Amino acid sequence: MPRPPSLLPALVAAAAVLAVVPAAPAAAAPIDPEDPLLVTIEELTPGELPERGPVTMRGTVTNVSDERWRAINVHAFIDDVPLTTTDELAAAAEVPTDVEVGDRITTVGTFDSIGSLDPGETTSYSIRLRRDQIPVDQPGAYWFGAHALGNTTAFRDGVADGRARTFLPLVEQSARPVRTALVVPMRRAVRHARDGSITGTRSWVDALSTGGSLETLADLGAAAGSRPLTWLVDPAVPQAVQRLVAGNPPRSLADTVEDDSAPEPSEEPSESPSGSGSTASEDEEAAADDPAAVQGTAWLERMDEVLVGDRILTLAYGDPDVSAATDHGQDLLTAARERSGEEVAAFDLPAEPVVAPPEGLLSPDALARVPSGTVTLLGDDSLPEERTGNVFDVDGRVVHVADSDVSLGGPGPEDPLTAVALRQRLLAEAAVRTLSGGRPTLVAVLPRAWSPADPRQFFTGLDVDWVDLTDLTSLTGARELAPDALAYPPEERERELPAANFLAAEALLEGGATLANVLTQNDVVDRQVSDEALASLSYFNRDVAERVRTQTMRSQEWVERRLSAVRVRAPLGVTLSSATGGFVTTVTNRLDHPVTVSLKAITDAALSVEVPQTIDLAPRGRQTVQLDASADRPGVHYVRLVVTDDTGTPLGSSATLPVRSTQVSEVIWVILGIGVGLLFLAIAVRLVQRIRSERA
Repeated sequence: MPRPPSLLPALVAAAAVLAVVPAAPAAAAPIDPEDPLLVTIEELTPGELPERGPVTMRGTVTNVSDERWRAINVHAFIDDVPLTTTDELAAAAEVPTDVEVGDRITTVGTFDSIGSLDPGETTSYSIRLRRDQIPVDQPGAYWFGAHALGNTTAFRDGVADGRARTFLPLVEQSARPVRTALVVPMRRAVRHARDGSITGTRSWVDALSTGGSLETLADLGAAAGSRPLTWLVDPAVPQAVQRLVAGNPPRSLADTVEDDSAPEPSEEPSESPSGSGSTASEDEEAAADDPAAVQGTAWLERMDEVLVGDRILTLAYGDPDVSAATDHGQDLLTAARERSGEEVAAFDLPAEPVVAPPEGLLSPDALARVPSGTVTLLGDDSLPEERTGNVFDVDGRVVHVADSDVSLGGPGPEDPLTAVALRQRLLAEAAVRTLSGGRPTLVAVLPRAWSPADPRQFFTGLDVDWVDLTDLTSLTGARELAPDALAYPPEERERELPAANFLAAEALLEGGATLANVLTQNDVVDRQVSDEALASLSYFNRDVAERVRTQTMRSQEWVERRLSAVRVRAPLGVTLSSATGGFVTTVTNRLDHPVTVSLKAITDAALSVEVPQTIDLAPRGRQTVQLDASADRPGVHYVRLVVTDDTGTPLGSSATLPVRSTQVSEVIWVILGIGVGLLFLAIAVRLVQRIRSERA
C-alpha cells in the first residue's frame, strides 16, 4: 500500500509539539478507541533486523467492538525510510495512530489468518518473515508492526482495523557499540499515620505481589542475569517493607535497653505488659496470615540475591526534594544523607550516594551543594538541546544525564510500556546513536513502577553486538558544561515542596530527639520519628504537600503529649526565713515507661534556685525533689519550674510559685539584745528596790 501523503506533515507537527511541550508520561498514552480490533506485540525476535535469518512477531488480537469480525488477517508492515536521529525518533513517537507509517507486507505466506472474533474475544497470531521479505537495507530505526484487517459484512475496504506499532533497528556490523547504562529506580512514597505506622498497606501488598511494581524489580533483576544494572535505591523503601513484615508496628516507647538494675526474671510466666497475653507462636501464626508479611519476606529475600554484583546508588533517606531542601532545610537534607548511609551499611553491599531528581531537574544552587563523591544523575531536559554525550563536568562536578525519551516507550496505540515496546525504543535510540560517530553512549532510566508482563522479553532482545551494557558510573569522557547552561524552569521551582513542610519536619525530628532523651530505656524512638520526618520531605509529596504537612503536625502532637506527661507540681508559695532556704516540689511520671528528666528554675536576677542535675522516675512514679533557694535582697520573687530533658529542652509542663525572702536576722538579734538588756535592767531595779525596802 502506498504511504499516505499525511505522514510528513504529521512528523513535522509532532516535532513542533516536542519543541515546546514536555512529553507526557508514556503510561498515560491511551489505546486508540476507534479501532475495533486491538492488536498487541508480545514477542519480536530478534529485536533488530538481522543480516540473515527470519524475524518472528507474535501477539494477540482482541475484538473490542460490539460486532462479530470475520476473515481477519494479520500482516506485518515496515517503512522504507529509516529514522536516523533522536529528534526523528521523538517526533515519530508522537505521530497519531491513524496515520499510516509503513507499507504492508502482503506476500502469500507472510501473514496469519486468524478467522473470526466475537465481541470481547481474543486470539493470538504469529508472523514469520524471511530477511529477503523485508525490503530495507539502510541503517537506522524503521517503523515496524502489525495490521489486522477483517470485515463485518461482505465488503472489505483494505484499511487496517487494528494496528500495533514499534521500531525495528538495522545496524551495520562495523558500527561501534553503544555503551548503555540501564538504571532501575527503587523509589516510591513512604507515608506514616499519626501513630507512626505505614499507611496504604493495601497498595504495598499489591506492589509486593506478582505483577506489582516492587515485585517486578526482583523479576527484572533475576531476568537480567549477569547483565549489569545500576540500581537507584531509596533506603526508606526496603525499610518500610521490613516494618510491614514485622506487622507494621506503631511508634513505640517500650524499653529497648536492658536495665542492669532490674531483678532477674522469675521462671513463672508473667503477664504481658500490654495485656494482650500473646505468645511467640501466636505472633508467628499472625505473621503467616498477614499478606504484607508473607509477600514482604519473599521480596526482601529475592532482592538480597539480585542486588549482588550490581552497582547500587543510594538516594538520601526518604528521597527528599533536594532543590527545595537546599533552600529550606539543608540540615534536614544532611540528616537524610547520613541516615541513608546507616541503612546502606546494613545492606552489607557496596553502594554510593546519588542525587537523582525523578523529573531530572535540579536547581543550580542544589547542584553547587552536592557533596563531593556523590553521583549526580539528571535528565536531558535540564541540558541544552544541542548537547551530545551523557557525562559532563559542571564546575568540577561530574553529572550524568539520562536520555528521557527512552522511558516513554513505544509509539502506541497499544501500551507503550510493554517489555517489547520499551525494549524496541531503547534499541532504536541506540541504533541512531551508532550513526553519530565517536564513542556513543546511552543512559536509560527505566520507568518508575514499571511492571512488564515478562521482563525476560526485555533483556533477551538486548543481546546484540552493538549494545554494550555497563553500569552508570563506568561511563567516562566528561565534557565541560557551564553551570548556567543547566535549565531549571520557573514552573519546576513552583512545584517544590514548600518551606512549611520543612519546618514541620524539623519540629517533629527535634521532638523525637527530646523524647529519646527522656525515655531511660528506649534508644530507638528518635530514629523512628526522624525516619517519619525525613520521609515526609519526599519528591512524591509535592502534589499532596498540605495533607502530608498536616499529618506531620499530628505526629508532632503525639510526641508532645507524651513529653508533657511528665509533670511538676509546686507549693502555693514559699517563705524563706533568711537569705537562703529550701522547699520541695513533686515531679510525676504519667507514662508507662521509666524516664530521666531535669528541672529548670527561671527566676529574676535577685533569686537563684539550685535544682538536681537529673531526676529518675519509675513508670507511673513520682518523686519529691528538694530545691535550695538563695535571695540577694528581700521581697517576693516568682519562680517558674520547667520540666526539661537533660539538655535543657522543655517538655511542656511547668509550675510557678512565689518565694518571699525576709532578711530579718540582724534586726531580730538587736531586738533580742535590747530585750535581754531591759530584762536584766528591770531585774536589777527590782532587786535594789527590794533591798532598800527590807532595810527600811
